[in-house]
Amino acid sequence: MAGAMATVTDLAKGTEADGEEFFEFGISGAPGDFEHVLSQFKAAVPFEGGGRTWDPETKRWRVRAAYAPALSRLFDNFADRLEEIEAQLGLF
Repeated sequence: MAGAMATVTDLAKGTEADGEEFFEFGISGAPGDFEHVLSQFKAAVPFEGGGRTWDPETKRWRVRAAYAPALSRLFDNFADRLEEIEAQLGLF
């Protein structure tokens, strides 16, 4: 991502009852970068149709796995964190 720097925190991967995969995570970044990336995130991953949801209690986003390419473009560490999770899941 050119310009702003933001990262995902506490990335988790799960599967809905209908088999659809999703990610849950927080977002971290310097205030100006955070606001810029959050704006881009909301534009790239629609709220309508369940592309993304926000849980104010846990302060975590839930995003359909189909949006992984957009998340990789927006967050500097998403691809690396996802690779780590998938390697860990491969151990089971």
